[in-house]
Amino acid sequence: MDEKRGPGTDFESHRAIRNADFERELAAAVQAHRNGRFADALAAYDRAIVLAPQSVAAHYGRANLLSQTGRSAEGLIGYNIVIALKPDYAEAFNNRGNVLHDLKRYDESLASYSRAIDLEPNYAEAFSNRAFLLQELGRTDEALADYEQALRLRPAYPEALSNRSNLLHQLGRSEEALAGYAQAISLRPNYAEAFNNRGHVLHNLGRFEESLQSLDRAIALNPNYFQAHTNRGYVLHSLKRLEESVTSYKQAIALRPDYPEAYNNLGNVFHESKHLDEALIALDRAIALRRDYALAFYNRANVLRDMGRCDEALSSFDRAIAVNPNYAEAVNNRALLLHDLGRFDEALTGYDRAIALKPRYVIALNNRAQTRLLLGKFDEGWRDYEARLELKDQGRPELNLPHWKGESLKGRNILIHGEQGLGDVIQFCRYVPLLAEREADARVTLAVRPNLIGLLQRLKGNFQLLSSPGPDDRFELQCALLSLPLRFGTDLTTIPAATPYLSADPAPVARWRQKIGTGGFRIGICWHARPVVNPGRSFPLQELYRLASIPGVRLISLQKGDGIDQLSAVPVGICVETLGEDFDNGPDAFVDTAAVMENLDLVISCDTSIAHLAGALGKPALLALKYVPDWRWLTGRNDSPWYPKLRLYRQRAADDWRPVFDEIAAEVERRSAAGAGVRR
Repeated sequence: MDEKRGPGTDFESHRAIRNADFERELAAAVQAHRNGRFADALAAYDRAIVLAPQSVAAHYGRANLLSQTGRSAEGLIGYNIVIALKPDYAEAFNNRGNVLHDLKRYDESLASYSRAIDLEPNYAEAFSNRAFLLQELGRTDEALADYEQALRLRPAYPEALSNRSNLLHQLGRSEEALAGYAQAISLRPNYAEAFNNRGHVLHNLGRFEESLQSLDRAIALNPNYFQAHTNRGYVLHSLKRLEESVTSYKQAIALRPDYPEAYNNLGNVFHESKHLDEALIALDRAIALRRDYALAFYNRANVLRDMGRCDEALSSFDRAIAVNPNYAEAVNNRALLLHDLGRFDEALTGYDRAIALKPRYVIALNNRAQTRLLLGKFDEGWRDYEARLELKDQGRPELNLPHWKGESLKGRNILIHGEQGLGDVIQFCRYVPLLAEREADARVTLAVRPNLIGLLQRLKGNFQLLSSPGPDDRFELQCALLSLPLRFGTDLTTIPAATPYLSADPAPVARWRQKIGTGGFRIGICWHARPVVNPGRSFPLQELYRLASIPGVRLISLQKGDGIDQLSAVPVGICVETLGEDFDNGPDAFVDTAAVMENLDLVISCDTSIAHLAGALGKPALLALKYVPDWRWLTGRNDSPWYPKLRLYRQRAADDWRPVFDEIAAEVERRSAAGAGVRR
């Protein structure tokens, strides 16, 4: 009903009542807002605005509340009303910039922050907020200038110090970043975000334990800080504490079930721990939450590849690249999968594209090298293969010496250092005597790991052999062992294939002859290679069982380490002889193996160092190769230009060893029969 005024009603007294009601509602709104009672606060703001529609304070408080509770679009409307009522309100322009930022309307956000600064040139918060946006837009120089101005205006500004440190880390100035976090934390000891950000930087510097301590402090200050739980999971992953990493990621997900980054990272931990089904579930969840999550598609493709689901893996790589056409890592890994599928031309095209996207992409260059070398394209392949020198963990020493590029070595000292695996050293040590012969006026030294000294000391040539340079050794140049084929201009017609270039020590040869004896057709067997290097090379020992039924054949195990457990499952009636605990049990690798091989008629091996040793000794050997083998075995041939007495048996389809061993069994029957004929 309409209110009726009686005679003598005082209009000013009604205005006073309405003003009092407005002040009461506004005060109630502010109090409820401060106490986190947001629904009550919003209702009170609304009542206050009904009482005073032109109230800047009520509209401003309501807009702040809407913004704070994630209702950015409504908050923007509120700030626009405030600015219409008070066009010179710098704080409203600053807060309007915040909601425009949340709405990803970046140009408008930037303009709003700039207007706040125009209205209030000493507005430190507006400078800091604009810096944060500029940083996100990649305008790092402008962002840094704004952070510096914010801190000039307000030196004790923890948020600006922490965010500036984030930018400094992004610019590679990590130590300055750490100093900034320390300053922010000294100003605000309970600043969980600064502890979290500090932990992130420490992780990237490889200071994992310090990083973990900082993140634990962030979580202690704010147990519901899901980003800190995620970062903690990442650090624990780097520390290889995989179960704890899983727990941290699951905690982050419990706090934020719609957090795709946590699912993606969880998938990576499951992948590394070989829980591939769980990895796929986590990555699928990440993608369901963010359909354009290129990194999750990439990680999913890598998991599918390891599961053998190659078509799906290619599709997932394609999705990652469709989202991010400049994703060089995805292009590279897709090409690597094509290589493994035997689609070499497509693989080379992919590597070319990855390298075009990222010109010093060392991993892609190294991968392209191996495809080119596998195809016999040695000229291009050796040059690409030099990229491996920029990779870490390749078994090479870190030497502060110039690399030899092929110039004259007359009168100079050069150190050739072994690299990669034992088989690589055995295969390529043949070049060292050739180098010493070619560069007769040079002093050539070969450095290899200590356990190879005993074997390689029988490599003939005018060079020195050592395990590591001593304090009195002086060298002018260095060269990695596998760079020598490039320096020699090696192609398929010029491979130095004369064997044997290694020999066994006569004393252990005689000792093992006495133990093994001379009876039967003696075959040394090795079936298992290290799975972390070029997986898929190993075959099951049971593939060799049929050889034991061939008359006169003796199977003698040369296996050491991984795979030896398969001997315990050899069925009754199958005999695989073993050589005892003292076989190659000393400090030298392969001294006993070489001596045993001199007492064998044949060696059968998977692609491992045993095959290289047999080849270097000039022993007849049969090598079982996976569908797409290591580059040194080339394609489409059953011989090796590196080892004339080696014969190659290749899978016709991935993971199918049966046809390989059908052929090997037939060859063993032929050779054993011929051997028996010779003995008679």
